[in-house]
Amino acid sequence: MAPAFVLIARCSTLDEFAALGIAFVSTSEPFDTSTPSGKLLLHMVSAMAEFERSLLIERVRAGVRRSTTWSPPGPSSCPCRP
Repeated sequence: MAPAFVLIARCSTLDEFAALGIAFVSTSEPFDTSTPSGKLLLHMVSAMAEFERSLLIERVRAGVRRSTTWSPPGPSSCPCRP
């Protein structure tokens, strides 16, 4: 599933909870969706996670492209041999 869809699914799940009068409160992180600042923090962390995952995918794809186009120099291109 694409990162944007994960974020949208997480937000829609939290919206469904809110519609039912349920607040999400994490016991290990400072997320409390019953407050505006808690909602903001949760959305910001989710957006940063999506951004990091997108960067990782971009870097892996760039590395794969570079590895398929790069070839080691042959013995004739070595300047140390006469």
